[in-house]
Amino acid sequence: MSFLTSHTQVHPGLLVSLVELLLVAEKPLEDGRVEKLLAPNSLSAFNLTTPKGVVVLTLEAAEWLKLVKRSEGEVELTNHVKSLHIGELFEHLPTIIEEGLFKREWKNILTPEGLAVNRERGGDLGILLAWFMTQNSYDLKKLSDSVLANSWVGQLLDEKVPGGDFELVNETKLRVLRKWAKYLGYGIEISRGLVVPDPTKAIQRKLDDLKQKQIEYTASEFVSEVSKLFPVLDGGKIRKWVKVATENNEQIHWEHNPKRISPSLVLALKRLQNAGKIEFQGLPDSPSQQRQFLDDENTWISQVRIL
Repeated sequence: MSFLTSHTQVHPGLLVSLVELLLVAEKPLEDGRVEKLLAPNSLSAFNLTTPKGVVVLTLEAAEWLKLVKRSEGEVELTNHVKSLHIGELFEHLPTIIEEGLFKREWKNILTPEGLAVNRERGGDLGILLAWFMTQNSYDLKKLSDSVLANSWVGQLLDEKVPGGDFELVNETKLRVLRKWAKYLGYGIEISRGLVVPDPTKAIQRKLDDLKQKQIEYTASEFVSEVSKLFPVLDGGKIRKWVKVATENNEQIHWEHNPKRISPSLVLALKRLQNAGKIEFQGLPDSPSQQRQFLDDENTWISQVRIL
């Protein structure tokens, strides 16, 4: 079971509604009671419907993401979520969901067998998001459904991915990916149905954590620290499967160059600098090991300062 197959109808908004309901209830609720409250029959009077079974799927997904605990037909919030106030959900819930999605073992993720196992319980979303973040954020023509589907097939080596039903890219699955990328802060929609890989919001949520550790980083240190916080970004634990499963081709050649920052992370750095959140520069006398390249024109930076 996974987000891109059996649970495609699960929406971030319904997960938020589930958490709000349980926060207000302040006690465990029966599964059936939750379903009636989140998908009331009265909606039909307004010509509105909730897809059949979607609340049950949402409960399962909420358990994968460590938002709730379920036992003996009842559901309650995990202690971490239970400590939140209603007014804090908008700010904190995306981070909690992100951690529930990414904080798992990802055992043997670099092998076809590991990819097949790790796609379960929502892991397929993390696997596909890591690949999506390698695509060129500045080449909009390559971000349509049809081109992304061709890129998925063309970029991945058959012997490095599972056979059979490991096809994670089609119109339905890309629609699921886009809604989650936008909610979690890894994509921005610039026109209807066109989402650009852009982790600006996700990184901005964790800038205080980075700043508490230190204010100034060398460029290579910053990319390294980002990879630890965001395993689908450059050098991250999940992201590494893409490097293993692709050749050093022209499309995503930055995945095979440890000194080259991917376009999606470059976009985020530039947007964060424009917003006055960080400042980066290239110091002429900086050692080569501290430098990271932003493009193929030898534009490089050596220092990142969190403001």
